[in-house]
Amino acid sequence: KYPILFYHTGLEWKEGTKVRAPLLSECHASVECKVIQEIEIGGDHVFFVYSVEAVHCDESWLNESGNCLLYTSPSPRDRQKTRM
Repeated sequence: KYPILFYHTGLEWKEGTKVRAPLLSECHASVECKVIQEIEIGGDHVFFVYSVEAVHCDESWLNESGNCLLYTSPSPRDRQKTRM
């Protein structure tokens, strides 16, 4: 049902709820997006404009307001959490 590449990773996948794209089962957060425009910006570069159709977040990553917290910095010592 998914491209053969997905099966060779050893990761578990699940169906998205809004778009036809697989989601990694063990991700803390996933975003389902729909491309609404493709803009060629030169050479083989394309800029995608998209709309967020659904956000999935592990309950342990929710703050007291129910917002999904994600890290915006790859460095563990200076991570800043942001709402999604």
